[in-house]
Amino acid sequence: IAVRTDMSRRIDIDLMVQQTMDAFGRVDILINNAGLGLQGDLVDLPEHQLRYLFDVNVFGPVLAMQAVAPIMQRQGGGVIVNVGSILGKIPVPSLGMVGSSAAYTASKFALDALSAVARMELAADRVRVITVIPGVTATDFDANFLITDKEAVPSRKKRAGLLGLVPAERVAERIVTAIEQEEREVYVTSKDQIIVAGARLFPGPWEWVLRRVRAWRSARSGQKVRAAALAASSIVTVAVVTGMSFALTKRLRQQDQSGGKNAAIPDEE
Repeated sequence: IAVRTDMSRRIDIDLMVQQTMDAFGRVDILINNAGLGLQGDLVDLPEHQLRYLFDVNVFGPVLAMQAVAPIMQRQGGGVIVNVGSILGKIPVPSLGMVGSSAAYTASKFALDALSAVARMELAADRVRVITVIPGVTATDFDANFLITDKEAVPSRKKRAGLLGLVPAERVAERIVTAIEQEEREVYVTSKDQIIVAGARLFPGPWEWVLRRVRAWRSARSGQKVRAAALAASSIVTVAVVTGMSFALTKRLRQQDQSGGKNAAIPDEE
């Protein structure tokens, strides 16, 4: 069945769940995939757009989880999949592309934290919570952009040229695999995983790169933004490899100095 649902309204969400129960008698899987973007700098974001964004991206998934969790607990288990974003892992300012903004980033950070907490709270009832980081996916996400007067919505073609799109079918297949293999968190693309690792290992350089991207940004020159985005990914990737090499070298030196033994384990008396 298909139930038209406004994810910002509890009454709609409860009706969706009730119609599902009437049709099937149980709820085994919930996938929170609804979401929208908000384009613009923090100081320019209208309050009503901020509130609506959080209603859909944060409160909607929470209300859906609250609606299905008791059902799953009574029936002995279930799976909740929350579709997040790389922007829920690392801070990204407004760059004029891919819905990047303080508001969208904050909403995805909130969903990521809520998923982690729900995973721990529901584990005893055999309700698993999976977080999926899909990458920039080929969907109609562009149609759901909220924008300020100073921004323009990037087309799907422009987004594809900037970062490349992940086919929706690939994301769907990865979600199915994650459910079957009982994973807790899934990155659909290794590139996103590397970028997150690099940004967390080197937060200072990461912020410097993004400040440079904003400085290079030009409303009439998508090539500059594209070059800056690719440069950011490359710098972070190099930083990760360099950091791992440094850590490994340091570890080997410690072992050499301790006569080949594990430096973290003292000799027994």
